Amino acid sequence: MCPPWIAREAGIFNKHGLDVEVIATPTGVEGMNALIAGEVQFLQISGGYHRERSPRRRRCHGRWYDVESLVQQLIARPEVEKAEQLKGRTLGITRFGTSIDVGARLALRHFGLVPEKDVAIVQVGGMESMVAALQGNRIQAGILSYPAITQALKLGHHALLDVAALGIPYAFTGITTRGRLIREDPDLVRRYVTAQTEAIARAKRDKTFALKVMGKYYAWRIRRRWPNRTTSTYRNTCSKSHSRPSKR
Repeated sequence: MCPPWIAREAGIFNKHGLDVEVIATPTGVEGMNALIAGEVQFLQISGGYHRERSPRRRRCHGRWYDVESLVQQLIARPEVEKAEQLKGRTLGITRFGTSIDVGARLALRHFGLVPEKDVAIVQVGGMESMVAALQGNRIQAGILSYPAITQALKLGHHALLDVAALGIPYAFTGITTRGRLIREDPDLVRRYVTAQTEAIARAKRDKTFALKVMGKYYAWRIRRRWPNRTTSTYRNTCSKSHSRPSKR
């Protein structure tokens, strides 16, 4: 999710005549609701959201993706040594319908477990709540992304599966906007996508600058809960972004 912040701090949005305010939301659900309501023009989100059958969501189009795999891990409490031991236990996700939810169901099926039958799936809220839920034994496992993965491992939890290692293509992170904006102002859309593409290239060649920006914006939760986690987040997210996002 770092390209918009990189573009803002590096002056790339301004270069393309764009005055952009970057707003963080707890999960993609809130972001998609804001996009549908017209409160934002662009959304950095997983491609799975706009593919739901809701008529309102069908008006939104995710066209440009810069990360095309699920950069997530199935993390479990120490007493859960094998995935099979999750049977009859609880797995946490952020919200139903998110990419975290998708990752959870793929991970369980990979181990021959039936979601919501063999393993209960519960909504925990934002990713910042997932580690606390593991620590408090409210959940016995969860699908985590960075920097939560790093923090959970440090606290003694362990990874049962790297979801990305399954090799399943997935539009994990990219730009979504409304079809109406694409039709009525294609130049605006083009300039926004170009700016983000340049931002990805800047982040990949200038790690020091990217980490500085992530420490300022992306770390709105890291500073409070997980200090010094920006390096692992950069390594496992920004560095995997394509400098030529795929169009779908």
